[in-house]
Amino acid sequence: MKKFICFLIFLPVFAIAQQRSEVIELTGKSSTELYRSAKEYLVLNTKPGNLFIQIDNPDEQKIISTGVKNITFSLQNYPTYIDVNYAISLQFKEGEYEYSVFIKSIKYEDGFEISYDDFKSITTKEGWQSYLKKTGLKPVFNKNVATEGNRKVYALLKKNIDGLISDLTSYLRNGKQINW
Repeated sequence: MKKFICFLIFLPVFAIAQQRSEVIELTGKSSTELYRSAKEYLVLNTKPGNLFIQIDNPDEQKIISTGVKNITFSLQNYPTYIDVNYAISLQFKEGEYEYSVFIKSIKYEDGFEISYDDFKSITTKEGWQSYLKKTGLKPVFNKNVATEGNRKVYALLKKNIDGLISDLTSYLRNGKQINW
């Protein structure tokens, strides 16, 4: 019953916010080996407090975790950051795993929070103008500066998510890497 309730709680988030999903082949690896290695990776390679395993189901070889990815960038020569709130679902089978990444929201250091879809839309001038009109917000920067800045941050966000998946895949492919 607990598993079913947890599934119902996270289902709306996953159905609305899914941005990326892929099956990756890792020939010669059992589902149990992949599952255990992924749990180890998630614990060892994330900052404490930035990732929480929400569902850990060894019977189904499935892990769902939520996390916060901090991304630092420069906006008009001023260092700033965003927190990307995301969830990642991992399902393991013999010789492969499937991941799905769900970006729930992006929160700026000043506390302003925006959905992923809105964030993606403000990377264009038209999207920026539409968003301002929809929300009634007053722009701090002109539309050229804002959209260019948002485009750069969006590219950084994608690069960080790509890096997470790439690092996880490498860890699963190569097993434990001990650097003494």
